[in-house]
Amino acid sequence: MEVAGISMLTNWAAGLRPQTLHHAEVVEVGKTASLYLARLLKAVV
Repeated sequence: MEVAGISMLTNWAAGLRPQTLHHAEVVEVGKTASLYLARLLKAVV
């Protein structure tokens, strides 16, 4: 059986800047990254 794992990190900046990281920012990054992730999965599958 072959298995592949993929992880998408959306809050890399958490704790690295003085401003608070807001949920909306994390969601925005996730939406953008999902486009790249979808392309990757289509290419692999």
